[in-house]
Amino acid sequence: MRARSRSTAADREHTGSITGSVEYEPFGGTLPVTRGIFNLFSPGGPNERLMQYRLAFEHDGKPYFLDGAKHVHDDPGFDVWKDTTTLQTVLHEGSDESGPVAGAGVLSLGVEALTRMMSTMRPVGGGVEPLVKFGKVFLGSLWESYGKDKIGGGS
Repeated sequence: MRARSRSTAADREHTGSITGSVEYEPFGGTLPVTRGIFNLFSPGGPNERLMQYRLAFEHDGKPYFLDGAKHVHDDPGFDVWKDTTTLQTVLHEGSDESGPVAGAGVLSLGVEALTRMMSTMRPVGGGVEPLVKFGKVFLGSLWESYGKDKIGGGS
């Protein structure tokens, strides 16, 4: 799956588009994404940010919509890995989240899968600058969520 972001620093939702495919064995394997959007660290509940993924695809001519969220919030202990690699998902029949629920589950990424996924990231227009900007938003958001208050950097 490829992600493409056109957001700006002022975009609190950090919205981007996703292209690629969904691998789902019950539907026979790889299915192309027809429309995909993600939000990186958008505001959630109190002391929480969300990483949201919304993917439309088809199987046997029938539309489906995968709605997923990672809940990023600091709990006791080291939970940054679990929070950023665990995706709560709901699969809907139809082209959006208003359709009937066809299934739900939790997707987790291990180190190998995360490394493979990260290797597919390609900056829009080439060059390293978009990757640097992404890294600043990603790592800065993690710092805001997990680090700054623990060492006296909070306000």
